Order: sequence, then C-alpha cells, then structure tokens
Amino acid sequence: MAKAARYVFLLVLGFFAGVFFLQAQPADTLVIPETDYRLDSAIFRARRPVVEILPSPGVSATVPLSVLKKIPSVMGLADPLRFVFLMPSVQTGNDADNGIHIQGCENAHNYISMGGAPIYGAGHMLGFASVFNSGHFREMSYSTVARDLNRLGGVVEMRLPDEPLAAPSVDLSVGLFLSQATVRIPAGRHSFVVSGRHSYFNLLYSNFMKFNDAPLRYDFGDANLTWTWRPGERDVIHLNGYFGRDAAEYGSPQWQIKAWGNWRNAVGSFDWQHTGGGWTMSHLLYGTLFRLKDSVGMDVTQVSAPSSISSLGYRGRFSMGGFELIGETARHDANPLQPTELIHIEQEAFESSLQAGYKTRFGAWFVGASLRGTWYLSPEEKSMYSLDPRMETAWESPRAGTFSFKAGIAHQYLFQTGPTDMGFPTEYWILAGDLSDPQASRYLSLSWGSAALLDGWNISAEGYFRDLTNQLEYGGNLLDYANPAFNLEDFFIRGRGHNYGINLSLQKTAGKLTGWLSYAFGRAMRHSDEEGFPEWYPSQHERLHEVKLVGTYDWGKWDLGLTFVLASGRPWTQPLAFYLLGGKIMTVYGDYNGGRLNPYLRADISANWYLHKDSRRRDGINFSVYNASAYPNELARMIKIDEDNGDFFYGPVRLQLRVFPSVGYFLHF
Repeated sequence: MAKAARYVFLLVLGFFAGVFFLQAQPADTLVIPETDYRLDSAIFRARRPVVEILPSPGVSATVPLSVLKKIPSVMGLADPLRFVFLMPSVQTGNDADNGIHIQGCENAHNYISMGGAPIYGAGHMLGFASVFNSGHFREMSYSTVARDLNRLGGVVEMRLPDEPLAAPSVDLSVGLFLSQATVRIPAGRHSFVVSGRHSYFNLLYSNFMKFNDAPLRYDFGDANLTWTWRPGERDVIHLNGYFGRDAAEYGSPQWQIKAWGNWRNAVGSFDWQHTGGGWTMSHLLYGTLFRLKDSVGMDVTQVSAPSSISSLGYRGRFSMGGFELIGETARHDANPLQPTELIHIEQEAFESSLQAGYKTRFGAWFVGASLRGTWYLSPEEKSMYSLDPRMETAWESPRAGTFSFKAGIAHQYLFQTGPTDMGFPTEYWILAGDLSDPQASRYLSLSWGSAALLDGWNISAEGYFRDLTNQLEYGGNLLDYANPAFNLEDFFIRGRGHNYGINLSLQKTAGKLTGWLSYAFGRAMRHSDEEGFPEWYPSQHERLHEVKLVGTYDWGKWDLGLTFVLASGRPWTQPLAFYLLGGKIMTVYGDYNGGRLNPYLRADISANWYLHKDSRRRDGINFSVYNASAYPNELARMIKIDEDNGDFFYGPVRLQLRVFPSVGYFLHF
C-alpha cells in the first residue's frame, strides 16, 4: 500500500512539475479550426491557439472527435464515455462500473443517444468500452441538464458525420483487448461510414480477471453503418444502424455459483435536417432495442430473469430566430423481468410531448425559457400529464468571465432498477404506471467560468441542487427471483432525494501540455418512509469527495497521457452479526448504506509512439497501463469464509488482476 501510494505521488508530482516547467515555454502555435462554444443554442465563435478540452459548467458543450482523442488512451481506446467519467460533474464509478451519475442522479436519469436515438445499454461490460466506436462519429454533445427531453439527469449524444468527405479514409486499431476499424467512403453527394469492433478478452485476460479466485469469461462485438446524403445545399439526410452483442460466463466452485448472460443492443434511425430562409427544421425517426437473457445457479437454486425494452419514436424540431418548437412521440415496450414461468410482466406505454421555447441575447446577457407539456398513457391505460417550465440565463464579461443560472422542473416516465447500481445489464427498465409513479425533479445551478484570469488557463466553479421525487430502488438480490411467491413490488424501496454539491476545475488549454485538475464535493441523499431505514441515507453511488487529474503532453513523435482519480468510498450496508438457521447463513445488518468502502484510487498512463505523423498518414504503437498504481480498489463486499478457522466474515470483492497493461497498433490514412 505504501509503495503504491509513493508511486502515485511521484506520478502526480511529475505532472505538476511539467505544468509549471512548460508554462515558461513559448505558446503552442497550433491553431485549431473555428470552434463553436454552444451556450444552450446561443453560439459564440472564436479563433484561439488553444485546445478546449473540458466543457465549461452551465454550458451544453460540443466536444469534437479530435478533442476526445486528446485524453489518455487506455486499453488502446479513446472511449467517449471514459471521457465523460472524467468530468467534474460526473461521480466516479468503481472498476467494472458502467453507470454515469451526473450531479448525483441515477444512471437511467440520463439520455444517452446515437444520432439522437436513445441507447438503453450504453456500456459494454466491465466499463472499459462503450457501445460507441469514437472514430465513427463527428462529435459528442454533453450537458448536465436534459433541457429538451423527459429526463431528470443529463445528456450524452454522439453525433453522426454530416460533412462531405473529400477522400476515402481508414482508421484501424489492433490491441490485446480488441480490434476496431472505421472506413469512410465518399460517393458524390453520398458518403458511407462503416465501423466494426471485436474483443478477444478471453485470449489473454480471462485467466487473470478473477472474482473470488474464479475466472470471468467475456466477449463482445458491434457494428455501425451510417449513410449520409446531401441532396442539396440545404438538406442533410442520415440513415444509421447499429448492432452490438455481449456474452459473459462466470463459475465459482467455492461458492457453487454458475452464471451466464448475453445481451443485445440494436438501433436504427432516419434523420432529415433542412435549412430554409432564416429557419431550420429536423425530423428523426428511430427504433431501439435492448434485450437480456441470463441464468444464475447457486447450490440447487437456479434463477433466470430475462428482460427487455424497446422504443419506436419520432422527434421533430422547428426553429426560427430565437423561437423553437419541439414535438415528440414514442411507444415503449418493456419486460422488466420474467423470473419464473408463473411471473411474466409485460408493459406498453405511449409518451407524447410538445415544447415551445424562446431565447435571445441582448448586450452581455443571454436569456432562454421553455415550457414542455407531456401526455403519457400508462401500461394500465391511465393518462398522466406534466407541465415542465425551464429557464436559463447568462451574463458575460470579458474580464469577470461568464455567470450562468439554470432552473426548472423535469419529469421522467422510464426508469431502471435492479440488484446492482453499476449500469449492469441485470438492471431492468420499468415504465411508469401501477408499479411506480412518474419521477420528477426540481433543479437549479449557478456557475462561473473565466479564461481571462490566467493566460492559457480556464478556471470554473459550479454549485447545484436537485430535489427528486418518486425515486425507485431495488432492495434485494438475484436469488430473490427463485422464490415461487416472488413479488417484484415487495422489494421496491420508494422515496425521494436531494442532490447537491460543488464542482471546481482548472484547465490548461495552451501549449504542448493540456489537461485539467478538478475537485468535486457531492451529496446524493435519499429518504424512504418504509420501516427500517434511517431518516436520510446516501445513495449507493455517492462520492463525498473527488479529485481528478487529466494531462496529455505532445512530445514530437510521442503523446504521453496520465489520468489520476482519488475519491471517497461508496456507501454500503454493514453487517452486525451472522447466525445459521436451517443450514442457511442469516445476517443482521446495520443502518442502510451506513458504512463506506475504502477510498477509490486509480492512476492510468498511456503513450502513443508515432511511426508516421503527417496530414495523410498517422500510425504508431499505443502503450497503456490501467490502474498503474496497483491500488486494490473494492467493487463491493460479500460474505466470505476464513479458510484457516472456518469463520464467516464480510470481505472485499476486487478484480484479481489489479494492473491491466496493453499494447496495440493504430493507423489512419
């Protein structure tokens, strides 16, 4: 432990030494193309010899693909969702965690999309890769508030390419973890982008990736095809399709556990964007599906709990001047789970919304407001309504920086729960109705950012508060499904919550060394009126304190990268005593989520060595180490047996392979 801590300290010390040493060097002369800084649809354009990496607080940020590649590549991947995980407004997840918790919200509170179409399973297992092959997309849009959608959290949207291709190009990456390729083909007014990936995790990592001395076998692959047609100067049409599949298998002889699962993601969308004389219009048709099949066996108990969700929808948008009108309708079909032949839950619901908004800028002020009305028909054919006002304002000063304020109300009719809080496929989706009322949030945030106080640096601060109602949590585990008298609602924990905190960041945008240092304090408190719960308790994903450091250094033929994360431990429910009853281990627990796991610490390093680096061809070798500090982070805690004396105790569950080294070859031409 002491050795690992010293190693991490040296990494961090080296980074800061580089920062202050390089500050004396001449400014980088690289001029990036004209960049859009989007403040909720008010666009400011500027040309500066800097690389904006970290979105400013209070801003709906657009992050180009070239910026995503600036962060350290781990396992050979510059993954978009790993970029999101490193933002100050997103709570740090455990290893193997796919959950995205923006300002204390649940993973399912976010709207994660591909070209505007929702994705219900955005991460491949283990948290190393998302369903997005970054080379396939033009840019990523990120916001802490889902201003135009029925979601309580934020938005992560991967936007499809829409610029005409001048020439064919290929991106190829081959590593120890997976291989991926993207091919871009121009054909006059048409262009085609084809991407594919396949992992071979089992070849090298399976025997080392162990839980409780038992190996985990895992495999995934996906494919993406986008056709873009520009029939005229004012029109862009996209036809996009995606398919991904995952398979996992785990067996522990010690605990007589055998588990397997496979799940599928499929998305199809048609998007038409038209620009008229002073007005714009867009139409999006989409269909999306997520489906899980799984089985868990322990002793003589066998559990299978498949689930699925699909949506078929349309979204239209019309804007002229500062006025904007958005209409959306969707049909949702969900099977939360089917644990036995006697229990089969099928849900079908309809959701339609109409939103009108207006935004304007006068002098140093920007003001925007909108009103969103929703009609929802539940699976029981009960009509539900919501009316959500939202407003934003900002004041900009060349010297003092930009101050922004957001406030509003949001409702959500689709939500997710299950035995874990880690974005795993075992988390099933539920539609609002008799099983649970619609969730709601009242939010406000105040933020400030400035690039004028320090040359080549951006400094920012943000405070936020969210009041949540009708929150839903699953209080059991997978083996509950084996009970013939199982009733899903018996295990629901219903209540409300408060999220509040502050985010501070310092970003270096000029020079060969770029990156950021951030600190976040956040509470995600929950309350339940049910017996046996404290008055207020922290959610399972809460991190009280987080420090994140990200740095990349351009050293000629080398790109060097470092990621360092230090965070408070997540809450867990501590046991007070054990006893045997009928041959079964029974546990007496303390306060719900009253304890904390050990602090989380991880340092990742990466290096790209370019064999060729010019405008026509870039290729080289990527070296990376995930968790180079070798710190033994905990995933959770569970009952274990002391082999020396046979005593039972709650011990940590960890990845047995603490350090993940990788090497790969990349090519662009």
